[in-house]
Amino acid sequence: MIALQLVATGQQVKYTYAVISAAVLNFVLNAVSLQFFNLGAIGVSISSVLAEFFAAAIQVYFMKELIVLRELAILFKKYLFPSIIMGCAIISLRTFIGTGIVQLFMQIVLGGCVYTGILFFTRDELVYSIVNQVKKKIRR
Repeated sequence: MIALQLVATGQQVKYTYAVISAAVLNFVLNAVSLQFFNLGAIGVSISSVLAEFFAAAIQVYFMKELIVLRELAILFKKYLFPSIIMGCAIISLRTFIGTGIVQLFMQIVLGGCVYTGILFFTRDELVYSIVNQVKKKIRR
């Protein structure tokens, strides 16, 4: 979302800087995780997440005049708990059913249901607006 704001406000150079910086960081972290720590796919995954976080942090820095960091922190906290619970549910399911394509699909469905369910029960505005739109379409 922040990347779109950078582009929409004519700051493509800053967006490009953030993306290229993250790509370089991802390359370096991948090399380190593979060569020195032998982490394989897990290391590459961790490197990718860290690089994406780095890109987002750079973009937030560039948009600091337009973004209220306090509000961003509140949103971050609001969605962190459901994300952690979803991750725990997915990992728990994987320990019972193993790995594979069907199991991956089951993990995706479970993760989506757990995350959406928690947001629904915490009365998240976005989830409620989607539910209301679906209700309106069903009534027609």
